[in-house]
Amino acid sequence: MIFFRCEASNAIGFGHLKRCAILAKALNQVGEAVSFLVPEGGERMQAFLADQALPVITLPALSSLAEEVSYYPGEGRAIVLDLFHALNRDRPEALSRYLKQLDRAGWQVVFIDGMFGEAFRQEDSPCLAVCVQPYVGAELDTWPKSRYWIRGGAYAVMDTVYKNRPSRRIREKAENVLITFGGADPQGLTPFVMRAFSGRVDFHFRVIVGPFFSDAHRQEIASIAGTAPGRYELCSGVTDLVPHYDWADIALGGSGLSRYEFAACGLPSIFTSIYAEHMVSSDIFAEKGTGVHLGLYSELDAGAWRNALCELALSYGELSEMSRRGQALIDGCGAERLAGEIFRIFNGTQIH
Repeated sequence: MIFFRCEASNAIGFGHLKRCAILAKALNQVGEAVSFLVPEGGERMQAFLADQALPVITLPALSSLAEEVSYYPGEGRAIVLDLFHALNRDRPEALSRYLKQLDRAGWQVVFIDGMFGEAFRQEDSPCLAVCVQPYVGAELDTWPKSRYWIRGGAYAVMDTVYKNRPSRRIREKAENVLITFGGADPQGLTPFVMRAFSGRVDFHFRVIVGPFFSDAHRQEIASIAGTAPGRYELCSGVTDLVPHYDWADIALGGSGLSRYEFAACGLPSIFTSIYAEHMVSSDIFAEKGTGVHLGLYSELDAGAWRNALCELALSYGELSEMSRRGQALIDGCGAERLAGEIFRIFNGTQIH
């Protein structure tokens, strides 16, 4: 049995939870039983996992991660942690204490890490069993404090619908533009970007309204859409983004998993870094020729988004090359590769 512990909220976002659910299913496929550890009060996480038919063990709500360990199931042999988000990055000592407690209790830790400035490199933390950095360019990072290091875009954790997607037909002029900034969009980028194009009549925008957008967020988006009838198509309750990716000519998004999904679908993109720590990895991703990285979101004005889209929309050659390079870079098979490596490490056998 392999357990998962991750966190999700409006402030953190839900990408970590989604990634863990995909990896858990891939581990099931290679014969590994899994279960998620979720503290009381995590109803949204529990509801999501129930929809995914993934088992959950409810923990008491405690003041720290380290206190949780004594409540973890005794049969556990390994635990996958996807906890290194912005809030925990600002308190690495607390995360280190948690890892020490797990080490004392005999848990083998698979730690899904960030990259470069966003990576966890606390000197007093115990040696991990496995450190995973499933990102393009992670090979350039320094070896973490772990026995095994799994890294690179080949291990990008994505749903099976992204496996080996067909090539995209690129139009002479891009007209359909997808706006998607995750399940929660705590930075409010969706309405900001919508406003940047409120006067444009040469694009049709499809806007993904994430399941965890606040009521105020939704109202603001609806208000902006109401100023340009027929120009913005709002999509809520979306469970499968692939049809929207296939519809779009260009996607506007952030620096999370979406840019990997764009690439796998051959969808050219314009994206921003959500955190300063994402800047290096975003630049590396853009250097692969899959999309345009505008820089840190908080330093961008509306004109930056407008200019980038209007220029790219008319660049047929560049759009075609972005589409080709994206699918050459990301084939959507990363989850099964990663599950195979984890299974091999803990079972001493090679997955074929």
